[in-house]
Amino acid sequence: MAEKGLRDFFLAEAEEHLVVLEKGFLKLEKNPSELSGIQELFRAAHTIKGSAALVKLDTTSKVAHNLEDVLESIRDGNTPVTRPVIDWLLHTLDAIKLLISEITLGNPEIREVAAEVEESLKEILSGEETAKSISVKKEKAVPEKRQVPRRKEDVEVLSNYVRVHVDNIEQMMNLVGELTILKNYLLSETGEILDLKDEIEYAGSRLTKEIDDFSSKYAYSIPDKITYVDALLEDFRELEFDRYDELNLFTHKLHEIMDDITEALKDSADFLVRFSDHIRMIDRINMDMREIVSRSRMVEAGRLFQRFTRTIRDLAHRSNKKVRFIVSGSETRIDRVIFERLFDPLLHIIRNAVSHGIEDPAERVSKGKPKEGRISLVARREGNSVAIDVKDDGRGIDLGAVYRKAVRLGMLQKGERLTKGRLLGILF
Repeated sequence: MAEKGLRDFFLAEAEEHLVVLEKGFLKLEKNPSELSGIQELFRAAHTIKGSAALVKLDTTSKVAHNLEDVLESIRDGNTPVTRPVIDWLLHTLDAIKLLISEITLGNPEIREVAAEVEESLKEILSGEETAKSISVKKEKAVPEKRQVPRRKEDVEVLSNYVRVHVDNIEQMMNLVGELTILKNYLLSETGEILDLKDEIEYAGSRLTKEIDDFSSKYAYSIPDKITYVDALLEDFRELEFDRYDELNLFTHKLHEIMDDITEALKDSADFLVRFSDHIRMIDRINMDMREIVSRSRMVEAGRLFQRFTRTIRDLAHRSNKKVRFIVSGSETRIDRVIFERLFDPLLHIIRNAVSHGIEDPAERVSKGKPKEGRISLVARREGNSVAIDVKDDGRGIDLGAVYRKAVRLGMLQKGERLTKGRLLGILF
């Protein structure tokens, strides 16, 4: 495989490993004593390290190696799972994401990222690292507001690759095998229909010849005008008996030829019935293949929802809020193209929910609410569509504040009256 093909495959594969790592780190943060999944995280980091080295992405490989070292230390019981350690793991994951985003755009790796990660690694393994210093290093190594230009052709680099389950590939190969067998069978059947065509043509030529021969032989004996029955009887001599026998023979030959034609037509009709059955089988196989291809393009909503877990966690920590993220309908399947388009608008809604909707713990307690706020994402099927609900138990939307800001930004004229629906529409 060419180097570019290997690199593109690495980028597509790394995306899945990064999802596994982030999900695992957040799960580890909630239950630091539960280390049963640490080996899976170690393997994911190890795979990124090895694959990056294979395609000569040395900086990415080095950062993944640092991540692997800390996971190994946690697994062996040498490093406890603390808030600074989780912060470092997530920070290092961000570093790998940044490196991969630059590689996707065709840019060289940012070598400084590896230096920052390696510097903080020693402190983490020694147990001296603090949450504060981790945060400072994160800003240096992986600027959160770094704007990466996204050209259309760059975005398409990874969108050309879809991870397909091996069962789907096996089903498609079986269907392709069925189509090949049907194709070969139909090709053999075309020989049969050509033989039937030849038989009908031969029978037709025999029929034409017999009629022509009979007509030319007896054309002179056909009277122009029949006058009297007695005259006919007078002309009916022995020769007429011979002609009568020949007429019987001619009629018999005609019957034989017609039987041949009838048999050939029956065989043709049987062939057409079989052919129609095979065409229906091909239609069924094509429908099955379309369904499998469509299914291969689908991804579970849970993969989309998982991407918001980290966002909610980071925003809640920065604003000193406690937020519980609840998802439902994760198994609902969404087309990959729609999946990608949903991310930005949902991210905007969730950011607003955490920053402006969920109150700080003291305010929630004063309102008789639990300290921990709740944000939920629910995906469900509605016919051929997928509906996604976003809910939170915060203070709600201050429509007055929305109106005032819209006026200030020139989106509305002062005094302009709007319905609640139109005001909410300004936000989204």
